[in-house]
Amino acid sequence: MIQIIRGVYGHYVNGTVLAKGVDSEPFSLEPEQEKRLVEQGVAVYVSSDTAQKELPELPSDVTAIPEYSVDMKPDELRAIAKQMGLTFKFGTSKADMVAAMNHFLAEHMEQDDTEDGEEDAPTFDAAEAVW
Repeated sequence: MIQIIRGVYGHYVNGTVLAKGVDSEPFSLEPEQEKRLVEQGVAVYVSSDTAQKELPELPSDVTAIPEYSVDMKPDELRAIAKQMGLTFKFGTSKADMVAAMNHFLAEHMEQDDTEDGEEDAPTFDAAEAVW
């Protein structure tokens, strides 16, 4: 099972191409296809446990999440994940941890944007500006 982390992948389902991107749920492909996407840096492997797990609420005392990457030590990633309220089983790969944290933050940032009551910026049609 993989999670797209960059760009968009055209996934065929019953003869129809579905766009799978960063915001999409993890999905499965043939092992060779998954390997190719991971090697290209477009996706990361995720376990089915990580993919189907309900996301906890972001703790209210969190003001800023430090930067993190797969280059960090697992203990460092676990410490940052703990700030988010996430825990990982022993043996979870660093790539899976980072993918889960990215997914978690993306979900919460999306919710925060809609909860602030902010409106989208107005659109502008250049044809309307001509007198």
